Amino acid sequence: MISIVLFFSSIFAAETPTPYNRAQQLAIADNLPMVTFVGCERQAVSGAWCCRADGLEGYSSPCIVVAIPSDGKLLWSRTLPATATAAEIVSAFPRVAQASTPDALDEVNAKRSRLGLRPLIRDEGLTAGAAAAAQYRAANRIAGHTSNDFAYLPSGASATSAGCAALEPSWGWQSCCWDGAQWTVAGAAWAMGADGRRYMHIFVR
Repeated sequence: MISIVLFFSSIFAAETPTPYNRAQQLAIADNLPMVTFVGCERQAVSGAWCCRADGLEGYSSPCIVVAIPSDGKLLWSRTLPATATAAEIVSAFPRVAQASTPDALDEVNAKRSRLGLRPLIRDEGLTAGAAAAAQYRAANRIAGHTSNDFAYLPSGASATSAGCAALEPSWGWQSCCWDGAQWTVAGAAWAMGADGRRYMHIFVR
């Protein structure tokens, strides 16, 4: 288990100090990554619990450490340079239960192909935003839209519309927006919820 010092604050709560044990419990309960900014400025990262530490055992220079909940513990996942952007941090989050299934946008484009629609062009910012929104919805069992889906988009990313759904995997990809002929660019992702439903999210423009 990694050792994190100083204070924690959730992007989903007010910026007030949170005891380590409580922050750890929340990250594990929410099934969300924890991002530690070691010796560098803390950023707000969608879909994660964030903290800043003046020092972290085993790290002698500024960096960003991503940990993930597993079996009741926070385990090291990735170490990124201190200059990494929020989008780069989100892209470092492990995909949840997707190893044996097609990439989300590949799945969407396969369905579009069957309708004679052109494939959507992948946008990394929209993909990172979709992953963050899907993870948050899965952790909180939100079947529909969040209060503001577009808040999950990293800085510099823009979308015209968003679609979402939460269904048992045998349904395949289901959401609004995936089959619009007017869309050319997209980012899609999904996360498996503890309830066995696949929480799908897509941003398009």
